[in-house]
Amino acid sequence: MATAIRSPQQLLVKSYFAHSVPDAIQAAKNELGTDAMLLNSRPARPEERYLGELEVTFGKYPDNEVPVSAARAPSVSTPGRIDELLDRMDHMYSLLAKQSAYEPTLSGRPHGIAFALTEAGVHAPLAAEIEESVGKRLAEGTDARNRQAAPTAEMVRMEVSRELESRLRFEPQIGRITAFVGAPGVGKTTSLVKLAVIAGVALGRPVRIISADTQRIGAAGQLRTYADILGTPFQAVGNPAELAHALESIPEQTLTLIDTPGLSPALMNEMGGELADFLSERQDIDTQLVLTATAHRTDLLRTAERFNCFRPGRLIFTQMDEAGSPGAMYSAAVHLRKPLSYFCGGQLIPEDIGDASAENLVGPLLAQLPRSGEAKNLRGAV
Repeated sequence: MATAIRSPQQLLVKSYFAHSVPDAIQAAKNELGTDAMLLNSRPARPEERYLGELEVTFGKYPDNEVPVSAARAPSVSTPGRIDELLDRMDHMYSLLAKQSAYEPTLSGRPHGIAFALTEAGVHAPLAAEIEESVGKRLAEGTDARNRQAAPTAEMVRMEVSRELESRLRFEPQIGRITAFVGAPGVGKTTSLVKLAVIAGVALGRPVRIISADTQRIGAAGQLRTYADILGTPFQAVGNPAELAHALESIPEQTLTLIDTPGLSPALMNEMGGELADFLSERQDIDTQLVLTATAHRTDLLRTAERFNCFRPGRLIFTQMDEAGSPGAMYSAAVHLRKPLSYFCGGQLIPEDIGDASAENLVGPLLAQLPRSGEAKNLRGAV
């Protein structure tokens, strides 16, 4: 339910009664639009509790009116400014989700799942979705067993695990011809060499390594050294035409791995288009995007958007050993909806690489949930 008044400055102020701040935000967004401003949140008065546990107030200027401060502000929009605003919005949503985690539910018990996942770095709206889905399944299971019996913490953890895994796909494999793309310094070359060993040399399969990285000083030389150590043929190419010619001469049974330059936003505009066109049009090339597990969710999504023109089919995550929590990585993987192929956790070749699995991604997130002795914190989502 909502009530509305107009302030002297013609600001439309509207209150929504809901059981959580995210629910109120969604209601305000649906009715007032995305530019609605959250002004206040407080417990509803006793006589209004039947409408919702919270009274959340939003403000919005009419479409044909703007506040004086906004009218005087220069209407300049730059990529850097937009990125800053997106980061602030993410931070605000995270704070609101954490606040709502402590707000009472209909049963008077606190939420636990969304708060724990948000603390682990999962994007707040995604954490709220997961809590809602788990809560519904647990409620249905409780009704089926006995309305008097609350689910145990172990049952809650099991349902959270299933929900987390259901949003991911794992495909630990590479194609006969595989290209590795990504930003500078994410570990493309090291990942390529590790896979050359475990998917080729260790299996007795012929391997050929190609370097298309003409930007980084010494890149081709470094990869040539690795190829010499592994005893595999190596070739450096300077453009897509040379790459196409090199691929034509390779026997069909040979595992061919292609290293590409680390493309920053500037380099992508300067020379990435031609290579992207080539790789995206070749159906026989498995292009995999290499990302670092230590990056923020928004940075991962920006990088993925930048390399979307390459049409990568799978994701490889590196620096797993340096990531404090995989929450941001999990959120980005769910958002991108691409299969995860391999996880890299160090510089050792080939030891520090393994098949992407739920154990390495979902497991650390489950570890953030309260243990059995704190079951009440988890049951509150039901």
